[in-house]
Order: sequence, then C-alpha cells, then structure tokens
Amino acid sequence: MAQKSLEDRFGTRLRLEYVDLAKAVNSPRAIVLSRIIEDLPLPSLLINGSPRISGQFDIRMLLDAADAEMDMRL
Repeated sequence: MAQKSLEDRFGTRLRLEYVDLAKAVNSPRAIVLSRIIEDLPLPSLLINGSPRISGQFDIRMLLDAADAEMDMRL
C-alpha cells in the first residue's frame, strides 16, 4: 500500500525499501542501517540514508516526509 501511494504521488522518482533488521542481521546493509538508527525507536524511516521519522508512523506521514525530501532536492 505504501509503495502504491508513493508511485501514485511521485511516479518512479522514489523507491520504497523495507529492511527487517531482525531478519537481516548478517546483511551489510542492515548492519549500516542499524548503526544509523541505533538510538532511535523502531520503526524508522530513512530517506536517502537520513532518518526522517522514528517510531510509529502512517502513510500520510510517510508521504509528507517524501514530499519534503523531494522539495529539498529541487
């Protein structure tokens, strides 16, 4: 649902990736992500590698954060 909402709003300019840190502990990507967010409550939303939302969030918050990120890119 989140991926569909992002595609409807931004087309292919954004890509959503879910990383389950509990299941991907041996993945180099998961190790880097866990270091970035080690002091933040989960789940955490990172956009372009930077933490944007930490703790529970909904689709609206995800879209707002993605919108702000796209505005910063312009």
